Amino acid sequence: MNKLYFNNSQNKVYIDITSKFIEEMNAGSLLESMILQSLVNTLGDYYNVDKVYVSLDGKPYESGHIAITENEVFYVDYKNVYEIK
Repeated sequence: MNKLYFNNSQNKVYIDITSKFIEEMNAGSLLESMILQSLVNTLGDYYNVDKVYVSLDGKPYESGHIAITENEVFYVDYKNVYEIK
């Protein structure tokens, strides 16, 4: 992780991660989306927000499977989360 901050006026969390995140993840599109959703849900829950902007080395998140534009956000979403008991 390069940077992490909460913008109270926008009610949004910003996280900038290093490109090593994608290299080390080495996942297909489904697993990558699940990993990103876990990251977004964790930060959203901690900061009590529903929007998280993820950037990669200062640029909008882009991998071989998923890409966003400048200021596009990921949303906290628990619909595909399963509780382990």
